[in-house]
Amino acid sequence: MASMTQTLGGSQGWLIDPDSLQNLVDSPAMMETLDIIKALHQLSSPFVGSAQDCSLPVPMFIAGE
Repeated sequence: MASMTQTLGGSQGWLIDPDSLQNLVDSPAMMETLDIIKALHQLSSPFVGSAQDCSLPVPMFIAGE
């Protein structure tokens, strides 16, 4: 998520502002990032529940399912 919320690079901070120690979790950038992740998750394969499940859809794809 840092790559989506740090528009000014790594020195900007993504959870806490490094200069003021202000909480950035409740920022507009974080809210938009979470909305994007939620939208992408809704489009992801229903067969993939974890990293270990990534191989499950492959045989089904090859079989044309």
